[in-house]
Amino acid sequence: MLNIVLTENKSLQIKFQQLYTKLIGLNLSGVVDELYAKFVISHDDKEVLDHIKDQKQKNRELMNILNRSGNKQTFINLRSAINEEKANLWFIELLDNMELDVENVEQQDDKRTGAASAASASPRGIIHLSTSAVR
Repeated sequence: MLNIVLTENKSLQIKFQQLYTKLIGLNLSGVVDELYAKFVISHDDKEVLDHIKDQKQKNRELMNILNRSGNKQTFINLRSAINEEKANLWFIELLDNMELDVENVEQQDDKRTGAASAASASPRGIIHLSTSAVR
């Protein structure tokens, strides 16, 4: 039995990465403002994002910024900000209902760090995490 404990923020980070191609297609202009207001992104980051006209490129840069962030609530705040944009509720539903592919995540971490994979012993390596239940 695979027993992995992930914080809510980490599980959301993984889910956002797994939904990356859908995420970059969203209109996240209001999300950038919300993340700035919550001190998730800096003034300099917001200025960079404000100067990018192409929406997909802006979203790619936003995700780069968020993945470098040291804020322990980054992806919780991102989910909250996207949820406030009513046009993107379908994305939140998809995010909340998706299964987290832990084996794939662990294998990617192994490639980056060379560490042994705890998930490799699992025959399936997929667990379902509810973002509201993981703290």
